[in-house]
Order: sequence, then structure tokens, then C-alpha cells
Amino acid sequence: MRGACSPAIRSTTSRPRPDRGGSRDLSATVAHRDLSATVAHRDLSATVAHRDLSATVAHRDLSAAAAAGLALADPTAQPQSDTVINLLADAMAAPGSVLQRIRWGGESVTPIGSALLRAEQWQRAVARDLLARPGAQEIDEGLHTAWEAIWCWRAAPAELLPMVADRARDLVSAAPSSRRRRRLGQVDPLVGAVRLIADCGRASAAHADLLAAMLTGDPAEPWPQVAAPAVEGLARLGDGRCLPWLAAALVEQHGHVRHLDVRSTIPAMVAHAEALIPALQTFLGPSMRGGMKSVACMDALVSWGAAAAPLVPALLDRFATGYLSVALPLLGAIGPPAAEAVPQLRALLGDEHRGHEAAWALWRITGEPGRVPALLAEHLARFGGHAADDTAPLLEQLSPAAAIAVPVLREHFHDPKAGHLYDRVAIARALWAITGEPAGLIAPLLYAITARPLPNHGYRRPAPELRAIQALGMMGPVAAEAIAALELIAHGPARVTERDVWADERYQHAALHALAPVEA
Repeated sequence: MRGACSPAIRSTTSRPRPDRGGSRDLSATVAHRDLSATVAHRDLSATVAHRDLSATVAHRDLSAAAAAGLALADPTAQPQSDTVINLLADAMAAPGSVLQRIRWGGESVTPIGSALLRAEQWQRAVARDLLARPGAQEIDEGLHTAWEAIWCWRAAPAELLPMVADRARDLVSAAPSSRRRRRLGQVDPLVGAVRLIADCGRASAAHADLLAAMLTGDPAEPWPQVAAPAVEGLARLGDGRCLPWLAAALVEQHGHVRHLDVRSTIPAMVAHAEALIPALQTFLGPSMRGGMKSVACMDALVSWGAAAAPLVPALLDRFATGYLSVALPLLGAIGPPAAEAVPQLRALLGDEHRGHEAAWALWRITGEPGRVPALLAEHLARFGGHAADDTAPLLEQLSPAAAIAVPVLREHFHDPKAGHLYDRVAIARALWAITGEPAGLIAPLLYAITARPLPNHGYRRPAPELRAIQALGMMGPVAAEAIAALELIAHGPARVTERDVWADERYQHAALHALAPVEA
């Protein structure tokens, strides 16, 4: 932060409620942990945490709760000693610990885990301790704690990922029977370690060789469990070593595509578009069952632009199967190379629901605006502000040529009854692109980016909050009041998303790019 005042941050989540079935010991232990968080009881916490109370399970848990209280009392401080870290790690690694009997929010958040979520240095130190220990319980808890630290703190991957990678290599060489877990739903720790690496954003690039080493055997045959997260991780990095596996999944061998997040694996693979096109043609062809995976694939291909041109015949085949709303944005993104679609697009101009999108796609392909601004404005006026999410971004691209739509855009933007339900970010972006007038537009953009956590993704397109950051950058110095909020996203130590490192990096990247013109 470079001297700016911190913006007010709005929480979009509520505190998890604990189970009501805890034991008397659990109640006392958690109560001591919460009591220990107060400044008045910090000395008591330190005394209890450092005493030798490990003779019994109850005493060990009481000491661990006191150690958690120390973390809560000053979350920004460094841990006082290795002793308190060992206490916390011991309790987390012990199957019989009363502190492990409760799970909040359905996400395996324990009393100790919830305390560590607020204390970066403590959480990372406990993760290091657990990852260095042998034993099944220790590995499971170490991976889980490392995952939570990496989800929460931007500095955590550089420190913890090498340790996770080392544990993954150890697990590869271990007998498969040693990785079995008895609890229902518990995953193979090797699969968990590989997924953790794959989900760590750009930091996973340093461990791409390890991910590639997980892809053994014939990709056209049933995959080992560890293959899917390895494929996803490599694809997100644009690493061509996953090509045979991703292609095999797209042509539906053994239903592997069901285990992949197609929306996130496709975009970065544009560098290998030529090699992947045949599999995509099969995947999008009329012989495939389609469904939401096809929708996700076409949405992801929008980022490819003209590189997706060989898929135009497959997209045109989709016109008769109810995929118009997905195929039209992709055809528009492809642009002039999609010229063979022009006759079918012209035939759609009279369609009540899709005519405006067909007109926009025609403009993108032919360069002739024609009646596109009028059709888009009519669509927005007819279907109301709820249509702004789809229509306003198209008007934004037309810029001043869409001046005819300004009155209806302003009407929905200032709607006193339902305006808060509409995508005001999309409307604000369109108004700025068309008029260049910032009056009244910055407030809703700033409001959008001060929520926490920010959404990981939007519906079929980038989240409005991400587009709000981009819009503030486009506005330049007139958006100076947003500098503090942008700096917090760009330079803050904590992630702004929930359990999604890649999404946090998208927000951080957007904020960094927005700050330069805004501060100019």
C-alpha cells in the first residue's frame, strides 16, 4: 500500500456455526481458545500453552487451545516459539483429539483451523511442521493446512509448494496400499498433493515436471485418479505435455471429460490450438451428447478468437440444437474468419430472442454495424434491466456508434426500484464506452470491488467485479477515488477470493494493470 487509506471492505459471508453435539471437554477447550483471544487473557494463554500438560489427551488439547488463543490474540505476530507450533501440530495430527471432532461449514474447518485462518505466520508454520512429519494422519493434515494457507495468503505458495512437491514424490515411490484411506470420501494423498499443486496458480509452473510425471500409461485407456488434476494443472499453464490426455478426454474416452473443468483448461491451450482442434471438432460435433460441458467449452473458446475458426462448421451444426446463445458469442469472437456463418446469421435477424446477438455477430464478422445498435437498444428496452448482463457488453464494444442506446441504459442504471438487481457494472461500462462521461459511474464500480470474498467467476463470462476493476482502469485519473481499493487487491497480502488461487491472480493482475492509468 503506497500511502492510501484502506477502503471499507464488505463481507459477503457469515460466520460458521459450530456443531451442537460437542462434548463437555470440547466446550471447555473451545471456550478457552476464544477466551485466550482477548488481550486480558493473553498471559494466561501463554502460561498454559508453555506448561507441560501433555500427560493426558485432555491436557494436550487444552494446551493446543491456549496456543490457538495466542494466535487469535495477535494474528499478525510471529509465533512465539516452536513449542506452541508443535502443540498445534500434535493436536491436529492426533485422531483422538477433541479438537478434531468438530467440523464447521462442511469444509473440515476445526477450532484450531479456524484460528489459524486469521494468523498467516502461525498457519504457515503449522503447515511446515505437519508436512515434515511421516504418517498418514500427518500427511493428510499437512496437505489440508497447506491448502488453506495457500488459499488465504499470497506468499504461502513460494514457501509451502516445494514441501508439498517433495511429499508427492515420496508418495509416488510408496506402496499404493500405504496411501489407502479408510474414512468415506477421503482421497488418496497423492491425488490431493497433485491437485493442490495444480490449483496454486502460476506458482505451479515451477512444478510442471512433477505434474507431467503423473501422466503415465495410455490416455485412451482408463486413467489413474491422479491424471485428471495433473491434466488440469498443465492445461492451465498452457503446457503441451497434457495434449494427448486432454484430446482423449474431449473425444469421450471413458468419460474422462466429466472429471475436468473444461472452462479453465481450454483458454491457455490456445498456444496448441492446431493440435487440439480435431478433438474439439469431435467434442462439439452433432454426434456428441453435449450438455453443460459443451456450453463450458464454447464459452472458454471465446478467448481464442480467430484461432477457433476451424470450429465454425461444428458451431453452425449446433444452430439447430438449442445452442444459439452459446454459439453466437463465439462466432462473433472469431470475427472475419467466420464468414461462412453470414447467411445463417442473416436468417436469424428476425428472431425475437436472438436477433440482436446475431446482428452483433454479423458486425464482428463483416465490420458493418447496420441496425445492431438499434436492435440491441430495442432488446434492452423490451426485456428490461435483467437483459443488461448480456446486452450491455455488446453495446460497450460498439462504443459511440451505440449512442441510440444511452437513454435506455441510463433508465435501467438509475432505476430506483430494481436497479440494484441489474448488472450495473455492465451498464456503467457501456455508458462510459459510449459517452466518455464518468458522472455517477464510479460509485457502483467501487462498490463492486470492496466486497470480500470477490466471486471466483461469473456466469458464462468474467465476474462483474473483475470487469469493474478493468473499467476503473479504462476511466483513468477520473477514477482516482478507487486507488486505495485497487492497491489492496493488487498488493495486499491476503487473497481476495475464496478457495481459488487462479481467480485471485486474475483480480490481482487486473488491478495492477488498472492502477497505472488511474494513478497517471
